[in-house]
Amino acid sequence: QVTVSNRLVSSPCCIVTSTYGWTANMERIMKAQALRDNSTMGYMMAKKHLEINPDHPIVETLRQKADADKNDKAVKDLVVLLFETALLSSGFSLEDPQTHSNRIYR
Repeated sequence: QVTVSNRLVSSPCCIVTSTYGWTANMERIMKAQALRDNSTMGYMMAKKHLEINPDHPIVETLRQKADADKNDKAVKDLVVLLFETALLSSGFSLEDPQTHSNRIYR
């Protein structure tokens, strides 16, 4: 779920979880458990919501580029990169860090 934030001032986006969901630290602890049950991990993990700051220069530039060309692969990569960076800065881990680094190198 993506929502427009009225809380963000200096960052382009952030990840928030529901009130009763696991925190980023709890997810990290549960993933590290040796005898964890993978079948329950899917629904126990927190639902993540992306909040964006529409007034941030990065978001404004992305909006202009997306309006100019709806099929621009660079815009799609930058949006995913923003999401993954927000995950990292919010304390979550990436499922595939190699893909994230390849996206940065492009």
